[in-house]
Amino acid sequence: MEYMYNYTFRLILLILAILTLTSCGGRAGKDAPALKLQIEPTPGVYIQYDSQSSIFRIGNELVERRISVNRETHLVSTVAFINKLSGRNYIRSLSEEFSFRANGMGLSGVTGNLEYMDHETFGAGGVKGLVIRFQIKQDEIGILRLRLVYEIYPHTPVIRKWMEMENPAGSSITIDSVKVESLNLMPGSEYDLEIYNNQRSSIHSPIVFDTRLTEGFFVGNEAPGILKHSDLYSNRSSMFVGMKQYFHNHAVGISLSPDEEFISPAVFIFMFKGDPAQSEEVLSEFVAEYLARSRIGEHFIWYENVAVDLAEPEAHEKMQLAAKSGAEIFCVNGRWLDGNYHLESLSQYALSLGMKFGLSIKLAVSDPDSQVITEYPQWAVKLEDGSDYTIDNGKMMCLGSEYAVYAAQEIDRLVRDLDLGYIRLTGPIIPDEESGECFAQDHVHRSSAESLWYIYEGFFALCEYLHSQHPDLIIDVLPGSYNPEWTTDYALLKHVDVKWPF
Repeated sequence: MEYMYNYTFRLILLILAILTLTSCGGRAGKDAPALKLQIEPTPGVYIQYDSQSSIFRIGNELVERRISVNRETHLVSTVAFINKLSGRNYIRSLSEEFSFRANGMGLSGVTGNLEYMDHETFGAGGVKGLVIRFQIKQDEIGILRLRLVYEIYPHTPVIRKWMEMENPAGSSITIDSVKVESLNLMPGSEYDLEIYNNQRSSIHSPIVFDTRLTEGFFVGNEAPGILKHSDLYSNRSSMFVGMKQYFHNHAVGISLSPDEEFISPAVFIFMFKGDPAQSEEVLSEFVAEYLARSRIGEHFIWYENVAVDLAEPEAHEKMQLAAKSGAEIFCVNGRWLDGNYHLESLSQYALSLGMKFGLSIKLAVSDPDSQVITEYPQWAVKLEDGSDYTIDNGKMMCLGSEYAVYAAQEIDRLVRDLDLGYIRLTGPIIPDEESGECFAQDHVHRSSAESLWYIYEGFFALCEYLHSQHPDLIIDVLPGSYNPEWTTDYALLKHVDVKWPF
């Protein structure tokens, strides 16, 4: 949609800009497209505003959310979240709506410092969205502009939400501990509530289920990899979904200079009635249509360890066996970004047998004596003491640096030279919990606190760049390498061609 732009797009521009020898900043500017206000109901999907009660209604025939904006007390809160499949309002009491920290100061919908500015709606392809704008003035942060964005979709019981924060002037503001949704949300009694994580559903998203009423909701968190975090009812009726909090390992703090903004990952709540398994197909269709880049079918892929010096007849024999077995793709493993590959004849032979040729590439781990480490040691992930982070007998490269550009160029060259139809990106891309972050001072990230965010965004930008150059290329990722903690990772699905649910 026109209004939804994010860091990934800007990092794609960064890659393209560096490749063309121009400069680019790592965060957004302040300009945004002007949108026409539209508050009249539309068939199936509606957004309405009652100026007397200051309540917004956003919904369709299956779900409705009502959001109250109190201009006198400077509060915002969801006052109703209705599952129309049963007619029940899941809001137990007023709650934070959202929360985050700005320069260490806690801000939420109930801290009483939200100055309502205006609102507008947007839409495309049957999807409608609501933007509510606020301004926050505090001595600790100066001025911060906040936009709450909600989306509703046709014929689907789901509402999606994210936040956009802009620093219009003054000194830098650091954002952390983002809770996109923070609600007192429950179908019925807490005594009938069960929480399923990676159970009862192949979707592998948390499920909130009332066993007596037989209804509830799926929770979708679009934060990337290990940055996602949620807390479902450890404090009675409250739940929040968003990113790791400041006291957690792998928490992220985004620094905003003047005229820069941060767009949070989105969160969605998908309501159902009956056995949650009966709603899997509808949820999968929603993800396929609005979130995932693609929904690839099953492929018979033959993975083979092929040494660089393997004799050609022996390699051909392996490939013949794969083709006779019905393999569609013949994929070989290795650290191909370190150079010294001689695979042209293998690729041509695979193609002659009717198979696509693919490479399994360890993306962010390079041999200590490789060309990239020798020429660009500054791109390695740095520990707090300034030394390089080592793993798997190699050094981890930071995708939050210009290494993302280098890797994009090298993989692009491999795809062109070898006529690749498939790549599988493997290996870890972020440091372990003990090491935590990248402490380099000259990467795209400006601090270790925001390094993990930029590593993920660099990874996504690399994938988007490759897709822009090779639209038919299948980019697969080992979920364990990417670290989605064994949940369906909606951020990953937006950029690669992994088989899902996984």
